[in-house]
Amino acid sequence: MPSPVKLTPPTAETPKARLCHTSHKGTGSNSVAGGWAARPEGELEMLVARRVAAVSLVGVLGFASFAAAGPTKPPAPTADCAAIAIGSHGPAVQTLQRAVGATPDGDFGPLTQKAVTGWQTAHKIKTTGVVDAATWKALPMPVAVAACRQQVAGHGVSPTCTTLNRGSAGPAVAVLQNAVRGTGPKIAVDAEYGDQTRSAVVALQTARKLAATGVVDAATWASLGLTGTPACILASRPGSSNSEAAAPPLWCTVCSS
Repeated sequence: MPSPVKLTPPTAETPKARLCHTSHKGTGSNSVAGGWAARPEGELEMLVARRVAAVSLVGVLGFASFAAAGPTKPPAPTADCAAIAIGSHGPAVQTLQRAVGATPDGDFGPLTQKAVTGWQTAHKIKTTGVVDAATWKALPMPVAVAACRQQVAGHGVSPTCTTLNRGSAGPAVAVLQNAVRGTGPKIAVDAEYGDQTRSAVVALQTARKLAATGVVDAATWASLGLTGTPACILASRPGSSNSEAAAPPLWCTVCSS
């Protein structure tokens, strides 16, 4: 008569043994069909609970990893014209080059970057070599407004679209006010977004069948023909350039206004 099979309780040192079936042993009534069936009832419940906990832990860790690798939040709304750096080109670059003493050829290259750095040093601004928010604010207002409403493209342009509302101030607001004046309302161009500007924007949005929020967003800039300027640069589609993502070739009339 075959000797009975001795079942050894699992230990903490052998986790795989707890989760795997034991092999078939013995014959006849003493055969063991598998580890789950051969274990005492209390031990089986304990094993099931541990297995569920292990699977849950793997799921939680997997979700955490996915969340960490997932898309980040979109940038916060800004009232600043888009940053322009090496690799940019267009009329806006040409205007900025004249302001910083670089050759106005419309291409932002190493020499323009050096000129921007020198201009920033002279005006006690952090030297980045980029026409960033601080540089836009330090530029003479007429220059900043002129450049912020002109077309620009290239990989050196930051894909940001200014979001303006009551309380916003700066060159982008003056660009807006000039553009709105061109549609009818003779509002003041003071680079400050107040009640008068908001009322004019709401009227514009209503007339062009946009959401009449009084907040200037990408749709409002597009209705004014100013997409593709530092006032509103939309993110490019994969495989396209900023110029392809920019709005219609209305920029010549906009820039000459």
